[in-house]
Amino acid sequence: MSKQVAHSFSSEDFSFIKQKLAREAVALVEPGMRVGLGSGSTAREFILALGERVRNERLAITAVASSRISHLLAQALGIPFLDPALSQELDLVVDGADEVDANLRMIKGGGGALFREKILLQSGKRNIILVDERKLVSVLGTFPLPIEISPFGCSSVEKVLNQQGYIGDWRKTSHGERFITDNGNYIYDVSSPDSYPHPEEDLIRLLQIRGIIDVGFVIAKAEVWVGYADGTVVRKEIT
Repeated sequence: MSKQVAHSFSSEDFSFIKQKLAREAVALVEPGMRVGLGSGSTAREFILALGERVRNERLAITAVASSRISHLLAQALGIPFLDPALSQELDLVVDGADEVDANLRMIKGGGGALFREKILLQSGKRNIILVDERKLVSVLGTFPLPIEISPFGCSSVEKVLNQQGYIGDWRKTSHGERFITDNGNYIYDVSSPDSYPHPEEDLIRLLQIRGIIDVGFVIAKAEVWVGYADGTVVRKEIT
């Protein structure tokens, strides 16, 4: 099923789409499940919806969050947690994405939690990515590519990246300080090149550079649920 992408959105449209996606995804959660909680605004709506079910239905589940922000929100809503060091497999992982191409390859990490998000996806028996129609692209790269880098030797890593044609900037906080991930690392946002027709090749190349912890490309088995401004949700999966 294909749809035309809408050309104008309001903030109300965005909120409605995210909430609808979250409600549909949270309906999949069953008692006893181990649930992976993603990061970002759409994942936040899922956490809110899950917290409501836990409160209203006394739904007995446990969770692991991909970021401190998601963990604190879920904790405040009364969602119980697994020890992330001991959780080998998750029944369901729900997250968002910054971009998704026609082959369901993605760029993630706009919130800086890409390393932990990818661990959860690796652990999930069923992975669902929730996006609105704006996130669909023909070729990845409109959104900057986040790369998580160790602070040790970070200038050297930047030099190697630049030599290989990956040009960008260190992510900063709103106070102008260098952004630090929950793992204590930096994020380098690559803006050039601005298209990745073969992200698998770029991913392999980048991960060979010492000092790079992870890269924002996600090439994993996942369902992508796309919400449209007219209220419909299209579920996509590469089989």
